[in-house]
Amino acid sequence: MFGAVRPLVLVAIGTSLLLGAAAIAFARERPVSETQFPVLEPHPATEHDLALFRYGSRVRASSAFWPSLHHPGFVVDGYATPSGTEKWASAPEDASPWVEVLWDKPRHVSRVVLTFSGRLEGGGTMRDYTLICLSQGQGASQFVVHDNREDIARHEVGCDNAEGVRVEFRVGSGTGNDLVRLYELEAIGQ
Repeated sequence: MFGAVRPLVLVAIGTSLLLGAAAIAFARERPVSETQFPVLEPHPATEHDLALFRYGSRVRASSAFWPSLHHPGFVVDGYATPSGTEKWASAPEDASPWVEVLWDKPRHVSRVVLTFSGRLEGGGTMRDYTLICLSQGQGASQFVVHDNREDIARHEVGCDNAEGVRVEFRVGSGTGNDLVRLYELEAIGQ
């Protein structure tokens, strides 16, 4: 009887070790978080927020602070007064955090509006970052921002044929920010 149990115990231990090693390898690879929203309505013909989830946007981020449920999808939810949880926060160990929003086809982007946590929490406004208009999966236009002091930062970009917008943030020593806390990313255009 004990002879039949021993192989099962060894298989269970081996499986646990293998799954544990796979989980550690997965975490080390720094997987990108990606969310594709379903199309709930078509883009209007007038200028609007291209990034808004209801138009079927896709959100990608370098990391997320999962213990507090700060999912990257919150940056396109369109809530003007969200709760403290409804924001994207990068993981503390992410030394080069970024977030991007992609839409269905190339469009003109007039401006990008970033709503940082400083607006609602009194801290967490990002000072240094780069806005990138994406075209064919690459950066077509870049706008480098240094020493931003606005909790709601508005940037005129004027990007034609943009398939999305990416924001790369600078965190860590000398930046005043240990991680990104972003409530909303709006890409206004048509």
